Amino acid sequence: MKTMMATIVMMILPAVMVAQVMDADGWNGAKWGMTLEQVKAAVNCPLERETYFLNAGTPRYALSSTEPFKLLDIPVRALFSFSTDNKLASILVRVDTVFLKSTHSHSDLFYRFKQSLTEKYGKPSYTDDNGRDVVWRLPSTSMSLQWTTLGGDAFIGVTYKADNKAA
Repeated sequence: MKTMMATIVMMILPAVMVAQVMDADGWNGAKWGMTLEQVKAAVNCPLERETYFLNAGTPRYALSSTEPFKLLDIPVRALFSFSTDNKLASILVRVDTVFLKSTHSHSDLFYRFKQSLTEKYGKPSYTDDNGRDVVWRLPSTSMSLQWTTLGGDAFIGVTYKADNKAA
């Protein structure tokens, strides 16, 4: 009987371990639902506050990194966006524009980010036909890695967005 129980546990245990889903409840120390002040304290890069207005004239706030910092040895900038009740709702991490203009291998940069996210969070939930928009859907966060080119300018970035329950 003990041998049979041990065999069953050995068969089930790997399946349970694989079934655990990774999650991201924010990024780089900033967690969904934090206030502007809490995000400033949690993140280890200098941030400055920005104000913008919605169509109804309601002010919204964001925090943006004042200087590029390295992620995968690539200079990036971050933008932390807040909901109408001033809680962290999304984060955009984009490759610094100056770096994109000086490099000739946008596909290599995009691949490095995709590989890193796949290693951490598993296979993407969605990839568009061109392979330039890749999405991971996690329990409290959706992440979208994008590479677009418009008028000769390139954009490569990852958007982390809280699902409605997390925000």
